[in-house]
Amino acid sequence: MSSIKETFQKNIVDRRNYRIDLVKIESYWSKPTDMYKLMIKVHGKLIFVIRKEAWDFYLEELKNKGKGNIQRKGYFYDYGKGEPLKELEDSLRDITYLSEKSDNRVFTFCGNHEEYSGAFRYYIWDRKLVSEIRKRLGK
Repeated sequence: MSSIKETFQKNIVDRRNYRIDLVKIESYWSKPTDMYKLMIKVHGKLIFVIRKEAWDFYLEELKNKGKGNIQRKGYFYDYGKGEPLKELEDSLRDITYLSEKSDNRVFTFCGNHEEYSGAFRYYIWDRKLVSEIRKRLGK
């Protein structure tokens, strides 16, 4: 049994490429918390991206990410330079990785730059882009 329980409360935004719901998160170690849950639509399936506390400025941030990021073909940009291949132009720390999410269709590419603090995270479903990142990472 999971130690975290998520309860759907209501849909806030439902667009062609993304959705934001209000959910309640409960766990045995903290009090129940209202959160916004951002999901992207990939191949007709909703993929969880991130939850943020249900504060107005987070809702605006998630709406802006939805409008600006989801339109990009093949990936969702959470934070970083805005394009996954641009992250590879600089040397990267050992913590950088590319991993497949459990649904076998979406990859997480995240890490940090060696020379400066520049963290990044992308969700990628374009197989060609995934192959190019693998090649450049030497994996």
